[in-house]
Amino acid sequence: MKRIDTSLDFIEFNNKVKHEHGDFYTKQVDLFFERAMINSQNKLYYSAIQDCKFALALNEFSSNPINKHYLIGYISQLYCDLNQMENAMYYYQLGIDQLETSCDNYKNDLNLYNNLREHIDFESWKVA
Repeated sequence: MKRIDTSLDFIEFNNKVKHEHGDFYTKQVDLFFERAMINSQNKLYYSAIQDCKFALALNEFSSNPINKHYLIGYISQLYCDLNQMENAMYYYQLGIDQLETSCDNYKNDLNLYNNLREHIDFESWKVA
């Protein structure tokens, strides 16, 4: 295995990690996101959140990263399922801020986030 020079500046080091190990991280993102979905289906929401957050962190080194706003939106939904509306709103806002108007899927992604916001608002009255 080729060693990566750890004395490189951050950008060069990050690019080297992605180039040398990006496929590994892509597989790990998929694995942890899949675990998050399975845990969620089994109502293990705290485990699902941790798996999804870890997938989000690993995604930074992936050679084929998932759009962050999908992972962040899923985390928001999980917090909503736990009736933790402050956390749900925090991740909602974080995710909507990640949307890029120049992206081909912008309108669809914005609609998904608008639906998530409606869901959070609807569920919020139960907790208040």
